[in-house]
Amino acid sequence: MVTLDPRIRRTRRALQGALLDLIVNRPLEDISIQDITDQAEMNRATFYLHYKSREELALQALDGLFENLLSEATRLNMPNDCGDPETVPSFLVFMFEYMNERKPLFRALLAHDTPTLLGDRLRLFQERGFLTTWTNMGNKPLPDGPPPELRASASSSAALGMISWWLVNEEAVPPAIMARWVWTLGSHYLFKDVLPQRE
Repeated sequence: MVTLDPRIRRTRRALQGALLDLIVNRPLEDISIQDITDQAEMNRATFYLHYKSREELALQALDGLFENLLSEATRLNMPNDCGDPETVPSFLVFMFEYMNERKPLFRALLAHDTPTLLGDRLRLFQERGFLTTWTNMGNKPLPDGPPPELRASASSSAALGMISWWLVNEEAVPPAIMARWVWTLGSHYLFKDVLPQRE
């Protein structure tokens, strides 16, 4: 793994932050490279030293959002406690709290013409998390049960639909309640048609 120079990291973070700030009020297609560099107080040449396009920057900015979520959870020693279908994992609650604190941004990403960007990154994040949890739990599907990759895909699509509903719903649903609803509806992907664990 290549370690970036701290100055490069700072510059990229500034450009990513500038784009995310702008997306709150405007769709991606209406944001120019000049808008981004003005917001970041940099010149266009600096932008092109780091990114080929606005879209490449947008993908890295979204990846950075989810990397920040994971690093914050790690810093807080947040367990991924998914072993009990009756208990909402603390990480899931934390994820909804994280999105709630940035609700204008996530809502804008869905409201503008960037939902595919957000959806693709969020779906990938959810699928990876599901498969990691599945492996850590030592789960194995029944011989005629759906494989873990299909479960991950279905689970992430369902979660994305629920998150989208929550973000655009006018009635404020607290993060902890939303996490419980998502776990109630989605946990069967982890627990249904699975071989019993050996003691």
